[in-house]
Amino acid sequence: MFGSSNVFDFLNREIDEAATAQKAKGVLKNYTRIRSMANEKISVGTSNLSKTGYIKRKGSNSDAVGNSVARKVTAEQESKEIERALEMVSNEYKRLLKIKYDKRGFAPNIEIYMALGLSESMFYKRLRKGEIQFAEAYKGGMLLVFKE
Repeated sequence: MFGSSNVFDFLNREIDEAATAQKAKGVLKNYTRIRSMANEKISVGTSNLSKTGYIKRKGSNSDAVGNSVARKVTAEQESKEIERALEMVSNEYKRLLKIKYDKRGFAPNIEIYMALGLSESMFYKRLRKGEIQFAEAYKGGMLLVFKE
């Protein structure tokens, strides 16, 4: 029906947990910055407006406004994807990921696991499991790395 390769072959493949967790970290490390960009206000100075109130199309001011809008829209979309994936992570790991990767209240790992009453090894085990669950949920598993 699907030829020699089944569409669901990936279900039988083993996940490379270290590589998958690393890719998840790459996305999660930027979450606070992405969320800030998504929430930033874009201001259009009056020098960018014509007498009719429309943004002038010539010059670097309109380019800057356009670039700001594009960055904001992209950040909003990415922020929603990250939040959607985090919602799919079990509560136990979701809380840990949010504390670990929310840079507004940055704390070293030792402070996090002590505050949560976890041993160091349990903290890292749960963190990795959370990162893998996040990778599975993010954009349909696009962060998953499989063993050969």
